[in-house]
Amino acid sequence: MYMKTYQCEFCNRTIDYTNIGRHRKTCIKNPNSEKCKEQNKERTCERCKCIYTLSEAGSTKRFCSRSCANARDHSSETKLKMSESLKVFYEEHPKCNAKSKLPESFCIVCNKQISRKNKSGYCKGCFHLRPVSLETREKLSRAGKKSAQVQKNNRRSKIEALFFEKIKKIFDDAESNKILVDGWDTDVFLPTQQIAIFWNGPCHYYPIYGQKSLNQTQNRDRIKKSLFEKAGYKVYIVKDVDEAYPKEIRKNRDKRTDVQLDLFLEFLG
Repeated sequence: MYMKTYQCEFCNRTIDYTNIGRHRKTCIKNPNSEKCKEQNKERTCERCKCIYTLSEAGSTKRFCSRSCANARDHSSETKLKMSESLKVFYEEHPKCNAKSKLPESFCIVCNKQISRKNKSGYCKGCFHLRPVSLETREKLSRAGKKSAQVQKNNRRSKIEALFFEKIKKIFDDAESNKILVDGWDTDVFLPTQQIAIFWNGPCHYYPIYGQKSLNQTQNRDRIKKSLFEKAGYKVYIVKDVDEAYPKEIRKNRDKRTDVQLDLFLEFLG
């Protein structure tokens, strides 16, 4: 059996033909319907006393917005009842009130207030100053060495390899990426002179891979330099940045290595 349908000229809804009368009375967009008149009827908010209609977003029959509806002005008598009921509840459920019973916490270093749940005793700014066990230090050291080696293999520049080739022509015993001290390696090692050469490109001085990566790289550089010097090696650092060269040779890899080689030979005297 075919059912006739009707499309409302106000809301464009398609409805059953037998429900025309009921829909016209309840259609919100029909200006002659009771529901539309109720929606557009001006009201006064009980909270802020402004005039509004139900068609406005967040409005209710009593309040103009959700913020006014959620606002509460409790009397002193009501507040007292709420306080007493909370005391009874916390006595029956002591675990629920565990957080509020915790004393206020302050950073051991800077005395800045921290979260009560923070068991370390250090704020975010001073967290790196916390004491670390020898076992943890060894784990961090191994992880740092592994990360440094992976980065070296991935980021080793062509100019660094070219510099080693030219060093090798002068010093036959020169070695590349030689591991010498506590698992740390050097870019170029000259056994006869006991000199460890480190080739530091722009990523050792500028946040090319981010500030966090730069901080880690510079920290590793300080550790390696200190360890090599304590082990009795001379440390020579090549600062391979644009500022170290004249403008006319900055893009010439071969001339840049010649400049660094001359500086190194002057260092040897």
